[in-house]
Amino acid sequence: MLELKGPAVLIVAAAVLFTSGCTKSSGEIYRDRARTELKAGNYAKAADLFDKSVLYSEDQEVKKESLLEGAAVYENSLKKFTDAEDRFRKALAFAKEDGEISRIKQAIADILFYKLLDYRKAVGEYQSLLPLVQNESEKSKFRLQIAKCYFYLNEFDQSLVEIESGLAKIEDGADEQFDFLELRGQVLLSRKNFEKAVDVFQSILAGFPERAKKAKIALNLSLAFEETSQFSKAIEVLTTYRGHIEDGEFVDQKIERLKIRQSQLPGASGLRK
Repeated sequence: MLELKGPAVLIVAAAVLFTSGCTKSSGEIYRDRARTELKAGNYAKAADLFDKSVLYSEDQEVKKESLLEGAAVYENSLKKFTDAEDRFRKALAFAKEDGEISRIKQAIADILFYKLLDYRKAVGEYQSLLPLVQNESEKSKFRLQIAKCYFYLNEFDQSLVEIESGLAKIEDGADEQFDFLELRGQVLLSRKNFEKAVDVFQSILAGFPERAKKAKIALNLSLAFEETSQFSKAIEVLTTYRGHIEDGEFVDQKIERLKIRQSQLPGASGLRK
């Protein structure tokens, strides 16, 4: 039996549709076939058909749909993140509403940040999102991502600038405040500004006790105390929050090491000259 491939499939499919009183464009036929393959779990084939839909379609809406659906396949199923970024960027040319533009640009920014780890490009994408959104909660989320980009680029001063800017626009006690403060503490630890890091982590534990437990803020606080040779305070923090830290054995070992370091301090009990 003769197997039809490529353009021949389109010719036959178009003929069938025409005789049934409903015609579809080449782009629509490829798009529909791509969706069928996607449902069947044939991801590589689906991605290829979405690309063909874009190539052969003259309808901008069909192009946009195929680019977005293809991008999702490349990102989530095939893990080809550069290809996904490329399709999302091409889809931007056909997006008209601010909401749609911002969703596509966020998809690009998130791929750069989380998948490709290209923080330099990601920071520009997140910055371009700020004028497009009106919701302050959304703006805060993007400002936080910008601050994280600079942190991962080891540009700590700029990261702190972005953090302070973000905090200035957030009410005390808001969920976003916790995220900014946690990052501020991390930046201060990285800059070896341990005294200020202690203040930040203590304020988080006081202001957000439940979230702080889940985020292991106590471990960061104990590290800041340890780096300033405040071993007794580091031990006290770990002992207090031990039950909220998953790896209890690690905490116990950490406490024992701190006790040894504490015993070796000048003037400590049992230390011989």
